[in-house]
Amino acid sequence: MISSVPGRATVSPNGQWIAALGRPAAGSIFESIRLFTIDGTPTREITDAGVLRGWLPDSSGLFVAPDLPQRAPPLAIIELDGRVVATELQLSHETLSRDGRLIVAEHQEGCCVAVVQREIRVARRDGTGMRTLVVSQVPAEPQPTALLGIDASDRAVYRDGTKIMRIPLAGGATTTLGTSAEYSRVVPGSTSPDGAVIFARGYEPARWYVIASDRVTAWDAAVGSVVQNGSAEVVRKGKGDAALWVGPRTFLARDPTGALFGVDAVASTRVGYRARLDASDIVLAHQRGTLLVVRGGVVVLIDMSTGAVSETGLDLRPNSEGAQATALPGGGFVLSSNSATYRID
Repeated sequence: MISSVPGRATVSPNGQWIAALGRPAAGSIFESIRLFTIDGTPTREITDAGVLRGWLPDSSGLFVAPDLPQRAPPLAIIELDGRVVATELQLSHETLSRDGRLIVAEHQEGCCVAVVQREIRVARRDGTGMRTLVVSQVPAEPQPTALLGIDASDRAVYRDGTKIMRIPLAGGATTTLGTSAEYSRVVPGSTSPDGAVIFARGYEPARWYVIASDRVTAWDAAVGSVVQNGSAEVVRKGKGDAALWVGPRTFLARDPTGALFGVDAVASTRVGYRARLDASDIVLAHQRGTLLVVRGGVVVLIDMSTGAVSETGLDLRPNSEGAQATALPGGGFVLSSNSATYRID
């Protein structure tokens, strides 16, 4: 256990920082945000800044909501030195360009049941220079647009009505990658570490879509089920469903027996593993061929190549919901439950 860090903590993607929540300051409605180094050393506490929404993808700061209207809240950033940077963007599928110079997010108008979402906007990382990148070309729909991801060439991939589109963040001509009536119900999934693949999730019917090599391909569920990143819902709120990536462009899937295999989403090749998952297993993170899994409330490590299951000694029962974990680049994991935070090597 990292005794100095409370539960409900989240680790930066680069594995160097931990953010956790503290008590609200006097007169504030917001919990304070406490920042620690990865070994649990406290560095600062930021009060009355807003609601913590997660780390920027490049670990340079934290997304926060300084206000809570009945639509997507305004987007602000807490820098690592504690400064709060305001922007004219909103916290709606917010992300960064691959070079970290731009913030990209959906934009909403209206409120409550009358929210309209028809634009994607961009601003510089310092919050200035906001501009509209995308305006929907589907006038009859109130929410036809969704930001699906940013690819390796810093192009926004998005849905507009029944089309999957792409546009450079610098601006320019749009490219249509695919058209289908089913795309109108597509939401963001996750982007591969190398940016070559963007996963999206469709509903009614429920299925995954792989966006790569200038085309959109429906994942054949008969081949297997995509293994989801069980930490994504907590760490990246509002980001839809996230595939678990086990390589630069390889995601994890399981066959009907629970046997695991990796899929290179660009080459469409597969490699089998000896490991299996139980039906109720929740995979929290992957690190160098090892999966961190909550199995019946108990945290275990599964070696993908041998199938060996190792106990960690952590039992999150009776309430394992809300646990999240991050794989550390140097090896091991940090797991945070509702009540405590742990280092697992």
